[in-house]
Amino acid sequence: MYIRRTQTRNTTTGERYFTYRLVRSERVGGKVRQVTVLNLGRHFAVGQADWPALCARLQEILSGQEALLGGTGTVLLEREAQRLAAQLLARQGVVAPAEAGGAAAPVEVHSVAVDSLTLSRPRTVGVEAVALWAMRQVDFVGLLARLRLSGPQRAAVLGVIVGRMAAPGSELATQRWLCERSALGELLDVDFEAMSLMQLYRAGDVLMRHRAALEEAVFTRLSDGIATAENLTWLRAGGYCYLVVSRERHRHFDPDQATDLQTAGGECVSVQRVVDAEGQEVRLYCHSELRARKEEGIAERFAQRFEAGLQALADGLSRPRTTKRIDKLWERIGRLKEKSHGAAQHYHIELVPDEGARQAQAIRWERRPIEGTLQTHPGVYCLRTNELSWDGEQLWRTYMMLTDLEAVFRSCKSELGLRPIFHHKEVRADGHLFITVLAYQLVQLIRRRLHEQGLNDSWASLRETLNGQVRVTATFRRPDGRALHVRKATQAEPGQRQIYQALGINSSPGGVSKLLV
Repeated sequence: MYIRRTQTRNTTTGERYFTYRLVRSERVGGKVRQVTVLNLGRHFAVGQADWPALCARLQEILSGQEALLGGTGTVLLEREAQRLAAQLLARQGVVAPAEAGGAAAPVEVHSVAVDSLTLSRPRTVGVEAVALWAMRQVDFVGLLARLRLSGPQRAAVLGVIVGRMAAPGSELATQRWLCERSALGELLDVDFEAMSLMQLYRAGDVLMRHRAALEEAVFTRLSDGIATAENLTWLRAGGYCYLVVSRERHRHFDPDQATDLQTAGGECVSVQRVVDAEGQEVRLYCHSELRARKEEGIAERFAQRFEAGLQALADGLSRPRTTKRIDKLWERIGRLKEKSHGAAQHYHIELVPDEGARQAQAIRWERRPIEGTLQTHPGVYCLRTNELSWDGEQLWRTYMMLTDLEAVFRSCKSELGLRPIFHHKEVRADGHLFITVLAYQLVQLIRRRLHEQGLNDSWASLRETLNGQVRVTATFRRPDGRALHVRKATQAEPGQRQIYQALGINSSPGGVSKLLV
């Protein structure tokens, strides 16, 4: 194997730059051709003078040899060689099916020299798997994609948040954890060892730019499981008072029956107090001008995307090679609806058939907003309470006070590394705090689910239990001189398995990768 530098050009900007690839020569049909083994990208940091030594060491690792390079730069080259070997195993190895569901993996039989066994590259995987489970519950990765964060930005954001949950510290400490101790990169298919420290610093900047959207989306999703009908019934039966955000989908608000309030920030909020028919509860319908403008913008953006998709289908009817079959067009419209984030429900769509009634000659649509939705009632939300003696202003201000106190309480948690802060710029310090708040929300989601399953440990205790499981590479030498590399997680201990079962997580995170060299 050797490293090849190739000049290429950006087809959009015309910029010329070099990319680097790890290649090997293969003889095919009497001819020798180069095969790319691994793409090293355009920012490969190893100097050209060290390429032969690096490739030699990489070949030693893949062959199961443990001799280290000698001379200057030994540690750096060794680290890079180990990184590239791990990349080859992760990307070219065979990933076995998950233990739950799917067909069983085919049995492989190898003759190996038992004494040749070496175990390398241990990386923690337990907290990482649980953290990613929590993110899936609130569709956090999807939210980052909808905010149009690039792939590297999303990877950096996930890295700093999971790092704050697993090993609280500065961004520098997080980088070391991601590169030297964690298998998060394997679970995400991200090479954190190739990510610069500045990218992790900028992750906080990115989060702060989208703070409002993240708070609204993540915190709203996290609160959905609290105000259930069963919980409210239990609170009433026990004589407890509650004040919660209602989960009802239909939006109501009558501005003629509302009272205007002024927030501390000068925002206008209108509240309408309504007692239910049984006289057991009060609904407080609230309308925020600031929230209305934000939701109107979101709704209009999704509507424009949906209409643009319909227009593209309509324009295609004039092209000769485009399908005009009515049944196929309805299928394509159905796919547009699936991606419309609910905007499609407000449209009446009609396909105008030709004389044969099998093909469409036109597509017509009309926006018809459904009453009681975000389209007709932007900026409206509802609070529920069994406190019947308070007026609308008292209820609303109490709810806002509780929200503020809860945010302060959560942000002051020490187990997620809120202090010390190592940044000198205020915006970076704010980003550090916001990362901690997001991490704490995910931790509470995990703990709440575990509590429902009878597990009431603190996060520090859960973290200590989960950190005991690692992914490790086992390497064997075969009698024919070839090396077999198998990478998988260690078997889950009883405490770890109990957590995984409570959350519905595979007890062997990352699956199994195999490589025969």
